[in-house]
Amino acid sequence: MVFIRLKNRVSNGKSLDYAYLVENSYRRNGPKQKVKKYLGRIYKFDIVKDEEFKLVGGSYKELLCSLFENELKKHGFVLKNNVYVCGDCSVDLNNLKFLGIKGNKIVIQINAGFICEHSLNELFNLKFSEGEEFKKEFAKKLVLGGLDIKPEVFVELYGKLVVK
Repeated sequence: MVFIRLKNRVSNGKSLDYAYLVENSYRRNGPKQKVKKYLGRIYKFDIVKDEEFKLVGGSYKELLCSLFENELKKHGFVLKNNVYVCGDCSVDLNNLKFLGIKGNKIVIQINAGFICEHSLNELFNLKFSEGEEFKKEFAKKLVLGGLDIKPEVFVELYGKLVVK
């Protein structure tokens, strides 16, 4: 199983969090974690304004993109030249790029999850499968991807994925 793990580092007297993609493997003497990929420094954002999400027509990817746009706006991001910006962070949803001020990779922690290149790639390239297990896994990926999603929006998004 692959998941995002947080590590705290102290740099120049400041405590900073970083995200890594790790995989568990189980050996005779216990579990072992292997780092698969560095995801970036974590930037945490609180809700600054309550934006009600309005369902839009279109494909699965268009609906998913509008959900992430709504979450970014709720957390203080502003659209400038097709890129969402807040402080030192910039998010390009068209190219799935999350960058800090120096051009380094970042991870945005909002709600109960993390928005980053990895989480968006997983959701945008999800392959549909039948059954309840897939629905649970899909819902989990949405929440861990930082989305605060209402049941009716989940049903609409799932329906778009089925016909994708």
